[in-house]
Amino acid sequence: MHGQVPGRDQDHRAHVRAQAPGHPRGRRLQGLGRRSLPAPVHRHRGQERTFPRAGLAHALHDVSAPLADAQADRAGAAHDGQGPHAALRPQDPGQGRLLPHGGKGHRAGQPGRSRAMKYLYYPGCSQQATGRTYEESLRSVAPELGIELVEMQDWNCCGTTTVMAVNKVLALSLAARNLALAERAGAKEIVTGCPSCALSLHKAHQSLTDGSALGAKVREALAAGGLEYKGTVAVRHLLDLIVNQVGIEAIKSRVRAPLAGLKIAPYYGCQVLRPYPQGDDQDRPQNLEKLIQALGGEVADFALKTTCCGGTLVATRAEVGNTMSSQVIASIEKSGAKAIVTPCSLCQTTLEAVQRHSKKLLGHKVRIPVLTITQLVGLALGQDRKALALQRLLAPKSCVRELEMRPGAGA
Repeated sequence: MHGQVPGRDQDHRAHVRAQAPGHPRGRRLQGLGRRSLPAPVHRHRGQERTFPRAGLAHALHDVSAPLADAQADRAGAAHDGQGPHAALRPQDPGQGRLLPHGGKGHRAGQPGRSRAMKYLYYPGCSQQATGRTYEESLRSVAPELGIELVEMQDWNCCGTTTVMAVNKVLALSLAARNLALAERAGAKEIVTGCPSCALSLHKAHQSLTDGSALGAKVREALAAGGLEYKGTVAVRHLLDLIVNQVGIEAIKSRVRAPLAGLKIAPYYGCQVLRPYPQGDDQDRPQNLEKLIQALGGEVADFALKTTCCGGTLVATRAEVGNTMSSQVIASIEKSGAKAIVTPCSLCQTTLEAVQRHSKKLLGHKVRIPVLTITQLVGLALGQDRKALALQRLLAPKSCVRELEMRPGAGA
């Protein structure tokens, strides 16, 4: 998301941008493929989190690999911190962290069932940093939707953006390592809320299953870390899971504070649909619209809902990034929207931040709250503002208060 991908690139349609030339972070990352990756690449920040631990063999919906086998494999390929692919070696593929469950779960469309749907969850780096509002609200919403997410143990960065621009094999190997760990644990699907992570995981899966020379290099890197990937794990974005697995009718049945009278702009951004459609139509997406309507809201249609927000170009090429993001905001404002919903934490941050400079960029102030899909769902479920991390929004408090005080919010 930094700088235009060349037209000849196979992922050109994805509108993913490479790191801007000369960017200091890009220079620091040069040569990573020739030496061990730094240890923090597989950290969990456990001190900041409250997920109870749960063995994947007991928690996943469909486990085909016994925990004993996973532990035996780990013992034979322990992380020793040595060699060019040391960071690819697994730490503990047999353990995960279970998102807190607020009571008895429900399967999609079947209220009253005593068990929830369980999925392996890949948070990615941003979900626990700049995008923590997304994950905090996910932890609150998931149990009410009948979803249990088991966080991957020993996950690492997906290799998107900067790493992909510097070393494609390294980037794909980082993503492939996560897929290999998921497969080893017996998972059939891996769920993530970050479109960029989903894109990276999809790319890695494709490279390892298309018989390409690039895929062979990635397999070699995995093998050096004591891992392999047979291509049995499907990658799923959270929006697809909520709309198409939990289901619209099941969502409607759980709404306690409908978003009646609230006009909401569905902003997809560029990566949740391209080049992999993520359970939706790439040209005429409807998942966000279906979700808004299921929650009782009104869809504010606008032309730029799948246009790139400018992402980190705001930091690397400010004039380009600000132009892109301000165009999106202007289009949304014309639609009459009182709120924006997005499946991407980077899009949320970008569209929030650009509004602080809207008077300079657009000639007048724009104040429209930008919510993640989980925050919007949580509002309709009648959940507490702190549980949904609404206090972390960059929008003025008055705008957030309007959302909370809307008609029916106290139902």
